[in-house]
Amino acid sequence: MEQQMTTGIAGSSAGVAGSEMSGSGMAAQDRNARMAPVASAADFVNRAAQSDLFEIASSRMAVDRSTSEPVRQFARHMIMDHTTTSELVKTQARASGLEPPAQPDLDQQQKLTQLQGLRGAAFDRTYVNQQVMAHREAVDLYQTVASSTDPDLQPYRSLAQQTLPKLQQHLSDIQAIAASAPMASAR
Repeated sequence: MEQQMTTGIAGSSAGVAGSEMSGSGMAAQDRNARMAPVASAADFVNRAAQSDLFEIASSRMAVDRSTSEPVRQFARHMIMDHTTTSELVKTQARASGLEPPAQPDLDQQQKLTQLQGLRGAAFDRTYVNQQVMAHREAVDLYQTVASSTDPDLQPYRSLAQQTLPKLQQHLSDIQAIAASAPMASAR
């Protein structure tokens, strides 16, 4: 069963990676921007806000489309937590004279489109893989800002330090779901 799970998730990851590679150059730029070091407060605000928007939108789909109760529970939790984080980021951004984006980046939008075409076990595998990747990126982003000495990022340092433990827990939770027997049987 565990071997089945590993193969299922790995195969699904390869499919996601393959579909991303065939996407537009703009989507690749969005992906690269999310992986790059944080360049400024505006960069952090954009990346944090878009991450939250993606988490919320994809998790709303998961509540409706998932066949796995642990996935649906995780999704409900993501909607609550990322709505809260989104409000904190917006408040701090506006206090700094910045306006957060109103939609996910192009790469994230393509991932949402991919999810819209899936149901059941295929949806669950893709959603879980996307959540693992998104939370790794979010943890990296918030860790960078939490430990930054850049004066431009200082207004966001406390927010990042406060949010980071929740993001790390989200990553741990979704990794546990990815490794669980129910996900393997959803295959």
